[in-house]
Amino acid sequence: MRGFFYDTWAFVALCNSADDHHVAAAGLDLELERRGYVGVTTDYVFDETLTALHQSAGSHVAVGFADLFTARVAAEDLLLAEVNAVRRGRALALFRRLSREEPRLSFTDCASFAVMHELGLELAFTADRHFHRAGKRVRPVFGVERGRLVARLPAE
Repeated sequence: MRGFFYDTWAFVALCNSADDHHVAAAGLDLELERRGYVGVTTDYVFDETLTALHQSAGSHVAVGFADLFTARVAAEDLLLAEVNAVRRGRALALFRRLSREEPRLSFTDCASFAVMHELGLELAFTADRHFHRAGKRVRPVFGVERGRLVARLPAE
């Protein structure tokens, strides 16, 4: 599968038009679709995104996201990897290893890393710096250069 991982950062930027990174995220989302990539995320990211959107953009945007998310999963346009006991155990092992060195690391990020490793996903649709710590084969598609957000997709 030629896939990528949607992080909370991506969903918040895509769904909240007032987000500073909305335009860049929307453009990258279209490019990934054009290239035939399949999006993957977890139920933990869904949870975190609903909370973040409700806080930053209100209930209307959060509920709209929930409806769109549910429809995309049902249509198999978005793959949902649920964090079960095995994945949660792998995430906890990553959290134990990384949290000593990485301030403000979320358990949701560690669950995301575990799923990405399991599924062989290398691209993370995020600008979250924690994804640089996920392992050699994981990389965020956005980085910051000279204070600007820059997309870094692999060559076609």
